[in-house]
Amino acid sequence: MVYRNQHIQWFFCLLMMGVTSLSFADITSTQEPVHINADEIRFEKEFNKATALGRVSIIKGTSKLTAEKVEAYFSTGEKKNKIYLIKAFKNVKIENPNHVATGDDGIYDLETEEIILEGNVTVNDHKNSVRGAYGVMNQKTGITRVLNHNPRQSKPKKCSQVSALLVSNE
Repeated sequence: MVYRNQHIQWFFCLLMMGVTSLSFADITSTQEPVHINADEIRFEKEFNKATALGRVSIIKGTSKLTAEKVEAYFSTGEKKNKIYLIKAFKNVKIENPNHVATGDDGIYDLETEEIILEGNVTVNDHKNSVRGAYGVMNQKTGITRVLNHNPRQSKPKKCSQVSALLVSNE
């Protein structure tokens, strides 16, 4: 089933249950509406997958995820239709009023509660900024790591060093 040029709100509540953690914000209200804009939205029941394509924008409250493509993968067992993995592709940007994180591509594993950004990663709080090739944001611990290489590759290609700009509060 394919929906084109739609403002689809129920892609979702299910999707945003996961995406709320992508936002770096503690959004606990499930009553807040989810606004999704894309050029195309597909539901692939046989693959337990939903895909938003083209200028994707997903907004819940003050949190926003943008990318060229977003895929949500659903479980099939006893927790049927629960999202366990979200992938975002091309020009990924995750933002709220306090933080912005960008990368070429991103993955959010809802089971481990880790967000991984790959390629041209920047994490900032509108004053301080860290740049590198790979970033891991652990939503359980609150720890963010930015690296100069992808540790998941067998022979990681290292880029230049990680750089940071830190601004004094004085």
